[in-house]
Amino acid sequence: FASHDTPISTDLITQIKDIILSLSFETVTDAVRCMSWSVLAPFCGALPFRPAILLTGPSSSGKTTVATHVKNPISAKDNLWLNGAETTPAYLRSQIKDDTHPVVFDETEADTEKKRLNKAELLTVMRASTSDEAPNTGKGKQDGSGVTYKMRCMFCFLGIDPTVEKIADANRIFQINMV
Repeated sequence: FASHDTPISTDLITQIKDIILSLSFETVTDAVRCMSWSVLAPFCGALPFRPAILLTGPSSSGKTTVATHVKNPISAKDNLWLNGAETTPAYLRSQIKDDTHPVVFDETEADTEKKRLNKAELLTVMRASTSDEAPNTGKGKQDGSGVTYKMRCMFCFLGIDPTVEKIADANRIFQINMV
């Protein structure tokens, strides 16, 4: 795994490239988009625009393998890898605070109403994070005070379901398909 103190080795870069090109992406462009996201994600706070990806495909097509062997080795220290069906936006904000992170949501499905609503809420958080032009977000605290922040994260959603319900989300997400 890469760290802030040690640059990623040439051997690991070659291994990651070989892994990504051996996986069952629908197109070579999808493989390149996936690798590009992985390389840019550790620098998300410095980027004026932060693309999100939706990595979809049937069960056992390699989505989690991509996260395990491509995304995590590149950005292991800063990567938040969370369950997309159960993680709430409030928890996500509590973990990120004023920092920036690559955020990978695995198992981001919409096969129940609860999961569909949670996915929609996570996509709303993603939407507010894709560009420096997005307005700040303000949240009230229990003590009556408030906090204002601007997320500068890059999001990756892994799931079988390729559905993105809102055009505002579809315009911000690269959809990458595995077969």
